[in-house]
Parts: sequence; C-alpha cells; structure tokens
Amino acid sequence: MKIKLQNLFISLIITIVLTCFPFYSSYGQGNTNLITISFKDADLRDVVKILAGEGGYNVVVGNDVTGKVTYDLHNVTIQDALEAALKINGYGIEKMGEIIFIKPASQLTTQDSPTQPAFTPHRQIRSFKLHYINASDIAASIKEYSSTNGKVTVNISNNLIVVEDLVENLNRIETVLNNMDVVPKQVLIEAKILEIRLSDDLQLGVDWSKVVTEGDSTFTFQGSNFFNPATTGAPGLYFNVDTPSFKMFLDTLQQKGDLKTLATPKLVTLDNKEAQIIIGGRLGYRVTTTANQVTTEDVEFLEIGTMLKITPRIGNDGNILLTIYPKVSDGVVTQGLPSETTTEVTTQVAVRDGESIFIGGLIRDRKEKVDKQIPLLGRIPILGYLFKRKTENLSRTETIVVITPHIVDLRSAEIIQREMDKVNKIESDGFK
Repeated sequence: MKIKLQNLFISLIITIVLTCFPFYSSYGQGNTNLITISFKDADLRDVVKILAGEGGYNVVVGNDVTGKVTYDLHNVTIQDALEAALKINGYGIEKMGEIIFIKPASQLTTQDSPTQPAFTPHRQIRSFKLHYINASDIAASIKEYSSTNGKVTVNISNNLIVVEDLVENLNRIETVLNNMDVVPKQVLIEAKILEIRLSDDLQLGVDWSKVVTEGDSTFTFQGSNFFNPATTGAPGLYFNVDTPSFKMFLDTLQQKGDLKTLATPKLVTLDNKEAQIIIGGRLGYRVTTTANQVTTEDVEFLEIGTMLKITPRIGNDGNILLTIYPKVSDGVVTQGLPSETTTEVTTQVAVRDGESIFIGGLIRDRKEKVDKQIPLLGRIPILGYLFKRKTENLSRTETIVVITPHIVDLRSAEIIQREMDKVNKIESDGFK
C-alpha cells in the first residue's frame, strides 16, 4: 500500500508539472519543444499514461507490461522520454493505424524508420465561426499558434477559420479567437464644419490663441482684439471649445454675416476604423490614352471642397485617440488640365469621451466672378448687356472643424444610426 501511494503521489506531481507547460508534439517533424522531467521508482504504466496523454498519443498497454522508471532527463522531447522509459524495461512500440501498442521488444514485428515515426500526435479538425472580425484578416496570426504541420484554411463565404492540429493547440486557438471575436466598440462623431469669411480685419486669419483660453472656462473678453491679424495662418489644434470666449466669438461673426455653417454631420464608426466626410464638388476633365494604335477617351474627376477623415481608437483608460485629417481644396480645369490648390493637416490627439476640440487655420483664397449692372438699365432686353460688366472678386475664407467624439455601445449606435437615416431621408426628399 505504501508503494502504491508513493507511485500515485509521483504520478500526481508529474502531471502537475507537465500541465504547467504548453506542449505540442510533432515527433520527427522538427519539434523543438523540450521538457525536463524526473521519475524515481515510478510505475512504468503510470509513466506511459502520463507521457502519452501529454503527447496526444493513442496508446494501448497490455496487462503484462510492468516495470519501474527512475531517470532524470533535461531538455528532451516527450517522445524521447517515453521511448527511454520503455527501453530500460525491455519494451518497444508497434503501430497499427493511429494506435500505438506497447510490447516486449522480442515480440515486435515491425521496425519504425526515421521517416515513419511510431508516435503520431492525435490531430483533429475544428472550424471556428467568426461574427465580428474578418477571417482572412487574422488567418496569418492564427498560424502562429499552430504547430509546424498544423493547417489553417479560410472559408471566405461563411467567414470560417478551419484548423487541423493537435487538441491542445486547437484549444489554445479557440481561446485566442474568443478573445478577439467580440462586439467591437463604436464611436459617435459629431462634427461641425464652419467657414469664416475673412474680411479686412482678418485677412491673415483668426488669432485663435486669443479666442481660446487655456485652463478652466474663466476668461477676459478682449473685444476687438479677436479680430487683430494673426501672426500666422498655419493650421492648429485647440481645446476648450466650450469656453464663453469661443462661443461669443462665433456669435459675433454670425451677427456680422461672416460665419457660414457648411455641415453638421453625425456618424458612427467602429473603433480603429476611418470615417470620412466630404462636402464639395467634382471637376470633370478628359483623359486620352493610346494603346496599340487605339485611342480612348475617359472622363476623370477632381474632388474639391472640404474633406474630413477621422480614425478613432479607444484606449483602455476610456480616452479616445483621434487621427484627424482635414483638407480644404479648390481647383480649376484649364485647357483640359486639372489644377488643385489644397490646405491640409494631419494630427493626432487624445481626448476624453464627450470632449470637443477644433482645428483652425485652414485658409483658402477663392476667385468669384460677379455680374454687375446699372440698376434698371441692365434689365433692358437686348440692350441691357451694354449696361453690364463682369468683375472678378478675390475672397479669403478660413475653415474650422469642431469635433466631439462619444463612445457608444451597439444598441445606442443602432438607435443613433436609425435617427440619422431619418434625418438624411428628410433632407434628401426636401431637395427633390
């Protein structure tokens, strides 16, 4: 009884040691996973059971298989440890299909060659249905968790990953996929795109450092200093949009007729996915190509106006890292050739959920053709053109973008999206 309890204790200790390390076996196939293990007067049947279980082998041990195992092995494979335990007791292996039989060496009828290993790990095929991530995007990452001879295939139509590998690797891959295939976080982005007409006192742009104050919302109203020419018109990023000084400045521009709201879009995007807003037009131009003495003519378009690209990334602390790319462009087509003038900036900023920021300094010069006429006389049929003239005015504007991100759950995002779709439908019907 004492010997049996001792062997049972040894088996328990070995089982605990082995299960603390992630093994996967591919005997004779370049496996480099090594173990360090010791047995002292352990029952051979218990040793075979433990090692075969860890190696994923289907092993049959006859009732006549007996023996003791005492060894101290360092940096060996599970297969080598099992073969050593059998050899020192005069036993060998014989394979039939996927089953390994333990027999006395004198009864073996076959000899396994190095290219036909007796120990073949038990492999399974398992498919994983993905709901929120693209199977093709993560297939390469999943291969890193499989063994050397594991197979990872993708079923694109059903968004499935099919893996053939050892059971322990399949379980590990399943855990990884469960952690990855989760409901993605989403961000509601509220944006206001405003255009300021830069009159004579703002020809160099707005000095935003005087409009937006640092710190809390306390401020000193500086009156006409808001309209002093700025030292630079370069784009800049500013916080504290909700300060009274900022709101008062916009109200003043509104009263003067120098402020125009281009758009107030709201859109929902997935975490770490780009959202894009375009407000503008397209200039068409012809492109002629000649190949194999055949000339073809196509029409291409130049996108102009205001474009805003935003990519949010939600941090573990609940803050949102925004990658922002605003672009203001204008263009002309002269003699069939397009020409574009752009003002753009790319920046990254971390903000709190619901915090507003804005980008200013996107200045654009625009030429406008205006028809002027002498009152009454310019409206006379036929002769009226004698009292008209065309003039070209140069105007300067500054575009500012106010951005407020909100983290939303899936349910809230669906409700918001439905409401926005209703608004968009009403607006589109109104233009018909």
